[in-house]
Amino acid sequence: MKARHSLAAIVICVVCAHAGAETYTFVGPQEGLWSNPANWLGGSIPIPSLDSIIRDAQGIHDLGDNFDVGTIYALSSITGTHSFRVHQLVSTQDYSPTHLSPTLNANGDISLFSHLYPNSPDTIPAVRLMLGPLHIGGTIEVTGGVGVFGGLSGEGTIHLNNWSAIEMPGDHQLSSLTVTGAGDNRLDIAGTLHMTGGVPADFAATTLDLGRQTFTLSAPTTAKLSVEGDLKLGSWFIGGQEFYNSNPEPIPVDQIHVSGTLDLTQAQIAGHAFPQNEISTYGDHLVLATYGNRIGEFPQTFIPATQVDWDVFQPLFDMPIHYTNAENSGPGEIWLIIPEPGLLTSLAILLPLTLRGRR
Repeated sequence: MKARHSLAAIVICVVCAHAGAETYTFVGPQEGLWSNPANWLGGSIPIPSLDSIIRDAQGIHDLGDNFDVGTIYALSSITGTHSFRVHQLVSTQDYSPTHLSPTLNANGDISLFSHLYPNSPDTIPAVRLMLGPLHIGGTIEVTGGVGVFGGLSGEGTIHLNNWSAIEMPGDHQLSSLTVTGAGDNRLDIAGTLHMTGGVPADFAATTLDLGRQTFTLSAPTTAKLSVEGDLKLGSWFIGGQEFYNSNPEPIPVDQIHVSGTLDLTQAQIAGHAFPQNEISTYGDHLVLATYGNRIGEFPQTFIPATQVDWDVFQPLFDMPIHYTNAENSGPGEIWLIIPEPGLLTSLAILLPLTLRGRR
């Protein structure tokens, strides 16, 4: 509840700061054209301005490419083939997702707000603001759950506020990216992210979650995160279902590929549930990452679990993490070692353990 109040306070402050800006209010239907004066309060069609405000926005944006808007308060979905340049995008719906299909080009820094629902320390918010293509050249500040479904490009910084997440299905290519944040937040790469600029990528301030949204693993699996350069990791959330394989032979899972140095000095590893009774890679190993060099290591082993209730999981076994070479000794790999099935018998008496998970 405090987070929701904070969001309201932020939005109110933004409105105060733009009190003298030109404001337009959309009054037309969801399929209404922005170029139709009848769809705007007072008949005033918006004109491009970095200080303007559009309220109750929905309908079809057809006012030309790179249309400048200071702040958009989206009442419902906005469609159209033309692009925006905007400083702030706010979803004003409590529960229904808001879709923005036009390309969004950030005017330097950009703020994205969606309602913080569900709103508790044990959950990452559901995505309520769904974007098409997003091109950045500064900082994206995310509050709540935001999804980029049309591809993220450019270079810059993603700042994730507490209990916030940015979800990135599909393929994305950036020349550089730094993730900053406060509290419990998550960068969900449900597709692939390629860092092609040859500059360091810093994810130390977030929890990295690779591919867990689909609950499946396609074969063969390519790197979900590839970095041409160095990468610093923070918390890495590994969903057991990402490594489930129904084929007779285990599939090496190359989750992360770093051409330069993989920095694990601030890294932690967290786990979630394997599908019950569906592990077919016993006695083998799975490749978590490959790197050109490595410093540091994860401070703990990985303990997956099987789900016995909605948010109750029973630990299965320890999965040791193995490094194929010593740190600062050049190229190598990080493996997850899966024990032989006979080791499970002695663990059958383990009591259920409640783990934090996404609802």
